[in-house]
Amino acid sequence: MKVFIYESISCEETGKNPLIEEGRAMLNSVIRDFAATGRVDILTAAHGTFAGTLEKCDMALIIAPETNGKLEKLTNAVIDDGKVNLGCTPTAIKVTGDKFLFSKIMQEHAMPHPKTFIADNSQNLKGKYVIKPVDGTGSENITLCNLADNAGTTKNMIAQEYVEGEHMSLSIISNEKTFEILSVNRQFLSDEMQYTGGEIVNVAPDAKLCTMVAKIKNAIAGLRGYWGIDFVQTKDGPVVIEVNPRITMSYCALSSRLQVNPAELILSMAGQGCDR
Repeated sequence: MKVFIYESISCEETGKNPLIEEGRAMLNSVIRDFAATGRVDILTAAHGTFAGTLEKCDMALIIAPETNGKLEKLTNAVIDDGKVNLGCTPTAIKVTGDKFLFSKIMQEHAMPHPKTFIADNSQNLKGKYVIKPVDGTGSENITLCNLADNAGTTKNMIAQEYVEGEHMSLSIISNEKTFEILSVNRQFLSDEMQYTGGEIVNVAPDAKLCTMVAKIKNAIAGLRGYWGIDFVQTKDGPVVIEVNPRITMSYCALSSRLQVNPAELILSMAGQGCDR
């Protein structure tokens, strides 16, 4: 079996964009883990164009930002070419990539989630709030504001209530029927809400976190393969911030901390119900 592993930023962009280094780190980690399974031959962008390499593979794992529909478009290309998609479905990517739509779904399913508005309606929020792109990735172009602040350009942005607590994330692998939480992660953010790193917390997920994952998976069809949840741990429990329908930087530390190769789990889940 041939697996095409593609990380779009490190393969397509040049210059000093810090996301290039992050993309390369994720790509190298995934390649290392899939190679260690001994079950697949690995194809990368070094083997040719995206379309040409896609034709040669049996399965594909896409790592790309949701911005401007990038991840959704590449995933659709995998499916249209008749290959096994090792990631989330285009529908799940579309829903989670649109942070305003995602907030509505969280509200409909009574999930703890910050009050969220189109940025021009930020007057509906009191105190601190966060301005972020509707379809941004990570902490890119995020601004922490007070109500009296001038948020600047707000086109295609949302305003979201700032939630006090510890910034955390979950690394998850799932298929149609089941899921497994691989790790609980602590996120480090600057005072300006920029991501500066993270670490795996040496604790098992508790019942509240397991329930949160189950409810989100039930609310959003197509969350498959590797994906993650960003949340804030408050005194009253976890508050969902967003879902990342793809490999994230937290993946890079997984194989050294887990007793099982995460790539083995991704391949196993694919054999139990990941769609073409």
